[in-house]
Amino acid sequence: MTDEFLNPTRPSLETGPYGTREQQLLLDEGRIDEAEKYALAARETVSAEDIVSRATTRVALAQVRAAQGRNEEAETLFSEALEIVSGAELCRILLDVLPPYAEFLRALDREAEAVVRAGDIHRKLGHSGLLRRVGLCASLNVYG
Repeated sequence: MTDEFLNPTRPSLETGPYGTREQQLLLDEGRIDEAEKYALAARETVSAEDIVSRATTRVALAQVRAAQGRNEEAETLFSEALEIVSGAELCRILLDVLPPYAEFLRALDREAEAVVRAGDIHRKLGHSGLLRRVGLCASLNVYG
């Protein structure tokens, strides 16, 4: 496995629903108001059955809320995204949700919570071959 896989520098929202890639690029440029428009529009384009998109669009909006200093809303959105993917068979999607959530907690000097959350999810989904091979702390990039 590559270092890029174990320690992603950016969530794979790059290939997610329409609007999430644009939202991330705009956030990177500091254009928060425009990023918000894309993140909100992306949430409107996903179906209730699309677990991956439901989670990644919440992450996209959570990142915008964090950039706006609306940390409580951001945390709620990150938690919703984790809840969506925690009940899914698609453990790979955790790698799209956990690293940005860990980055958010790290920015708030709450890195220990990221490690605890990783442990909780690892115990809940410990049957997953992906989680065993990669190691949830590595996927969270909690040490980087």
